[in-house]
Amino acid sequence: MTNNDYRDSIPYENTIAIVIFGGDEVMEMKLFDSELKVMETLWNAGRDLSAGQIAGILKDETGWNRNTTYTVIKKCIAKGAVERREPKFMCHALVPKEDVQEAETN
Repeated sequence: MTNNDYRDSIPYENTIAIVIFGGDEVMEMKLFDSELKVMETLWNAGRDLSAGQIAGILKDETGWNRNTTYTVIKKCIAKGAVERREPKFMCHALVPKEDVQEAETN
């Protein structure tokens, strides 16, 4: 499976455009439902999780395999929604849940 093939295994639903204001910087990002599942997992945990922990949770919730979850996490990192921290590929949500909730209502 290539990085672009992961969406073939995930039903397409929606994207959400998020505008983030940080000091003098304004950033807009679009997150697919699959990426929001990763974000929701981090927000629900209320703490950083390893990529392996996220993969385990999403396997139980969605049936995704480890490779699919890791690909989606890497997409979140590339978009600036998640930060990777070492050791153990720890994932930290950079986008607050409130920003996404606000974008959903607009």
